[in-house]
Amino acid sequence: MNYYHYHDSLENRERVQEIKKQIRRRPNGKRLLKLADLPTTPFFDIIIVHLGNLQKDGYSTESLEETLEEIIEQWDDTTRLVTNKDEVEDIIKFCRSQVERKNSLFILLGMRSASKIVMDVVHNYELNTYLLKNGYKIQETTTKIGNQPRTEVLFFKA
Repeated sequence: MNYYHYHDSLENRERVQEIKKQIRRRPNGKRLLKLADLPTTPFFDIIIVHLGNLQKDGYSTESLEETLEEIIEQWDDTTRLVTNKDEVEDIIKFCRSQVERKNSLFILLGMRSASKIVMDVVHNYELNTYLLKNGYKIQETTTKIGNQPRTEVLFFKA
């Protein structure tokens, strides 16, 4: 399916839609569709790095599978692609709501000018105090391609 995303044409878009229909019809199709879409999202890298870190920390294969299942199940509610139109306060509210819902993991991603917004959220003293008080750790990664920054932040229960 990834091939069809990178070789965009009407025929390929129709093929992707057909593949997704077939996946949806299968037992547990909604979950399978999320799993199939995961590698095409900008959040995929940070999830793989997080699972790799857990593995290094001695998590069993079963625990890693459970963590991945939880990520897939809660995907729509626990990830936020920050845009340059978002306000820092709105992103802080998102983070606080994740903690209030007792989500064990949530992710922010900002690219280009939105990277600064994500960094402002991560460095907000009140939010950091709140997260630490509730047992969360922060895994932050900032990379640049040319002069375009990309900031990924994973918040997770320690």
